[in-house]
Amino acid sequence: MTSDGAQPVLDLLARERALAVAADVDALLALQEDKRRAFELLRAAPETTSEDIEIVASIARKNLELMRHLVHCLAAIALPPAAVYTPTGQRAAAALPTLRRAL
Repeated sequence: MTSDGAQPVLDLLARERALAVAADVDALLALQEDKRRAFELLRAAPETTSEDIEIVASIARKNLELMRHLVHCLAAIALPPAAVYTPTGQRAAAALPTLRRAL
């Protein structure tokens, strides 16, 4: 159980997770300033316990892991494939994806 002072941060972290799942990058960026202020208020609140900090930090780390995964997925979609070279140093033709189906 967390103190009342931790609830605004927990609400922001839940909102952040929902935005990350929805891949709403613009909203995630806009949320960062609110999150920074909420963390400052949490640290300054006299009722904040070490348990509050541990719970909030754990959720924040999970969100960060999710956002890193989001960036990885978006990069895979948006960036061209990396160049592939043969053992002789020549650039290999990139294989085009194909659709296969059983006949």
